[in-house]
Amino acid sequence: MPTFQPSQTSLNESGFGDMKYAVWEHRGAAGAEVSKAELSFTGPRHGIASWLGKQRPLNSLDFVSPKAILAVTLGLKDPPKSMTKRKRWRQPYMQTRSQAVPTLEQALNINLRDDVLGELGGELTLEVDTLPPAMPVWEQF
Repeated sequence: MPTFQPSQTSLNESGFGDMKYAVWEHRGAAGAEVSKAELSFTGPRHGIASWLGKQRPLNSLDFVSPKAILAVTLGLKDPPKSMTKRKRWRQPYMQTRSQAVPTLEQALNINLRDDVLGELGGELTLEVDTLPPAMPVWEQF
């Protein structure tokens, strides 16, 4: 498997080379630790950075377990459109992974763009309940 070695070219193509500020806020609230992050850019976003949606309430966080040790939610602008743009990504490490998508779709008899990303509603939440060596458990809501 090829290794990812970031370069200025990669950052520029992804859109994150135009990032002006990254602000992270962390505080304790009602007995829980809460963090928020915000990114600002020098101009209109492009590449992967353009997939991020505008600031808004993230309702999928309501489904995160109170026992989670980490939860991350991304607000996406248009998940199906993002996948279409991802297919045009030119980086070698992305092309290798992209080649597996049609095989996966055929094996599972699904269309990732329409059947999965089309149903996300613009939010993607990842929750971590345990640390290795425990095996991850996938749950569907």
